[in-house]
Amino acid sequence: MTAAPRTTDHPLPPLDLPGDGDWLTWVSERCEGHLAEATRLVEELKAGGPGAGAAEVLATWNRAETAIANASSVSVWSEVHPDAAVRDRADELGQDVQRFVTELGLDRDLYAVLAGLDAAEVEALDDDARRVLDHALRDFRRAGVDRRPVRDDAVVMLMAAG
Repeated sequence: MTAAPRTTDHPLPPLDLPGDGDWLTWVSERCEGHLAEATRLVEELKAGGPGAGAAEVLATWNRAETAIANASSVSVWSEVHPDAAVRDRADELGQDVQRFVTELGLDRDLYAVLAGLDAAEVEALDDDARRVLDHALRDFRRAGVDRRPVRDDAVVMLMAAG
């Protein structure tokens, strides 16, 4: 038996490609716009809000992750676009997305939001939502975000010794 297709409260609009238009501007605006949206959503998560329950937090996290995925999608143009300027710009933007993802994966405040969700509310989530949360927390732990931060002076000493 096949599962029913899933729906979302936030359907994505069809991708409106520029055709013969200005690809360089389109690639830049698409990536930068989605990165700005992801940044806004992450800041919204970290700011918290009265009554932000587990389901709401994960819905916002999902929208942020979708914005990041949309931003990173421009990297395909770094490989396939016939115009070298578009390829170069898409490559630069892809690196910006990777930097953002790396910084996000080390964000202790964001980890604290996700790790601090009410256990009863987490238990009440559906299996898919709990899996998303479990994987996000796993990724933070793999990056060491759950550990005590290293003091800056200790890092400087180690770098000087190396």
